[in-house]
Amino acid sequence: MATPSELRRALTLLPCFALVVGGMLGTGVYLRSALMAQQVGSAPMVLAAWAAAGLLSMAGALTYAELAARLPQTGGEYVFLREAFGPRMAFLFGWTRIIVGSASQAAVAVGFATFLSSLTPAIAPFKPLMAAVAVAVLTMLNCAGVVAGGRAQTVLTAAKVVAVCGLVAGALLLAPGVALDGLAAEMPGRTAMQGTVASFGAAMLGALWAYAGWANLPMAAGEVVSPGRTLPRAIVGGAATVTAIYLAVNATYFLVLPFEAVATANSVAHPGAPSVGARAASAFLGRESTTVLLVAFAVSAFGTLNSMLLTTARIGFAMARDGWLPSTIGTVSPSSGAPVVALAGLGVVTLGLALVGSLDRLATGATLGYWVFHTACGAALFVLRRRPGAGAPPFLVPAFPLVTGLFVASGALLVVTSLWTSPIEARWVLGVVVAGLPASYVFRRKVV
Repeated sequence: MATPSELRRALTLLPCFALVVGGMLGTGVYLRSALMAQQVGSAPMVLAAWAAAGLLSMAGALTYAELAARLPQTGGEYVFLREAFGPRMAFLFGWTRIIVGSASQAAVAVGFATFLSSLTPAIAPFKPLMAAVAVAVLTMLNCAGVVAGGRAQTVLTAAKVVAVCGLVAGALLLAPGVALDGLAAEMPGRTAMQGTVASFGAAMLGALWAYAGWANLPMAAGEVVSPGRTLPRAIVGGAATVTAIYLAVNATYFLVLPFEAVATANSVAHPGAPSVGARAASAFLGRESTTVLLVAFAVSAFGTLNSMLLTTARIGFAMARDGWLPSTIGTVSPSSGAPVVALAGLGVVTLGLALVGSLDRLATGATLGYWVFHTACGAALFVLRRRPGAGAPPFLVPAFPLVTGLFVASGALLVVTSLWTSPIEARWVLGVVVAGLPASYVFRRKVV
């Protein structure tokens, strides 16, 4: 039986699966395709970018499934990097992930508030307050315990899956003029730049923001029942489910909308336009589509935010247990069994970031920050497999080292090309990583 100082293993397969799917299946699928269409200029390239990002995410999910089965401890990537490369590398991850993860959570909170305020213009001036309330409510919910957070995630994920499947089915069955040639459409006057590897990489980065979430569950591995079996099933099954949904949704966009309608949907270049998801829904719902989609967007963002807050807080908890952060952050509530101080601290940082920055820049910067350390974790599996005495875990990556090797190489290429395709965000994220080196000496207490 767990003592009040320990996290409780209470997450079974269903809430774990919901955490993966709910963390991945967010508003990005309703929004990001417009920017991607502008970047690559053709429907086949947009779909290829979604497929490539899905395959890369699946390779990462398989890699993380083995890592989590080997090291089913609270902290996820923090633990993987600590065991493979030492405590200072783990600190760099934790330092970056908490800052960048908070930015990502802030972007989702801002998106949630934006969708709600669009329903009723009268509440638009209170958008920052609504973002703050969403963060506060979900933080308090998770402070009630991992069971409460897991149950809420299961309900929210089910609602998201129903909404997105309803969009696909409604558009294909009810929208007039479904055209197969839309899958081959191109932007008029498509430039040579839109066909480059760099442009494709930029589009993939946009898709990877939508896929982000498959790496979250291992952070809560210390609270998973039968982690050796549950973690791989939830991570791989969830990533495969979301990949299939995303490909179906994006194919639907090009089947029911002209390419220009996708490319000129809501984005940085067209801030006042409806989202591509709203335009697809309007093809069969008419005027009611805006309200229906905004509610779906809000529910989707709320569920993603819950998954992110629940899992990311466990990184600070693990760092405190190792002595990098104040010991109070590593405490557990005797009544709920939750890391209440870690959750509250993460909530405060997220609230602050929600008040600054644009959603697109927060999203792109966060995605890049994730992939710096996703790549490092892939490399960690090679190290851990070669370690003397390392036994076989309950799950092994199929076709290793090919799958994990491609994951590491692709992740590294993505990070490098982002220096050209997203220079502002890349400099910001790399600046955070570099700043972690001197910070590790300031925060060091008993680890090194």
